[in-house]
Amino acid sequence: MYTALSTRLYDTPSPSGSCGKCVQVNGHTLIVVDQCPSNSANTPCLNADHLDLGGGSTFTAITGQATSVGEIGNSPGVSVKYVACPVTGNIQYSFTATTQQYYLAMIILNAKYGIQRIEYRSPGTCNWTAMPARTDADPHWVISTGTVPNPIDFRVTDEWGHVIEDDGIRWVAGQSVAGSAQFPTCP
Repeated sequence: MYTALSTRLYDTPSPSGSCGKCVQVNGHTLIVVDQCPSNSANTPCLNADHLDLGGGSTFTAITGQATSVGEIGNSPGVSVKYVACPVTGNIQYSFTATTQQYYLAMIILNAKYGIQRIEYRSPGTCNWTAMPARTDADPHWVISTGTVPNPIDFRVTDEWGHVIEDDGIRWVAGQSVAGSAQFPTCP
């Protein structure tokens, strides 16, 4: 089950900061996959605590109403709580189809918690380079200067400060690559 959040919720604690996190709404866990487009043509998304719910089963499970798609505001009786994602296995690096020798864009899939920071380096070197922060317009972690190493080493930090280091990740455009670990569960 998935959801798109209002800008205020989606950008917590930073632009696209909730992308990939999980929220609990009315006892159900949803993964945040997008920002609800907040513009004059889509006025419900302008509300500070709005949720767009994906698919008919998600809306029905959350609201108890049978419909094919829906949206809800965070009104009394509908609370949103960030929780650990119920994942199994290791994190995954998902590379966009546009990834190539001089441009890499990816997201982290299958993580228990939100991703705070990603750093990279060429294998066999010592210095880490921080990937630029995500933006509202683009939730991907991007390398857009110089030649992108392949293989490449990644150091991923979650919102609780836990770190996973994966050395020698060989990226392929449009594919996902399994990492070596999962973040530990926080109390």
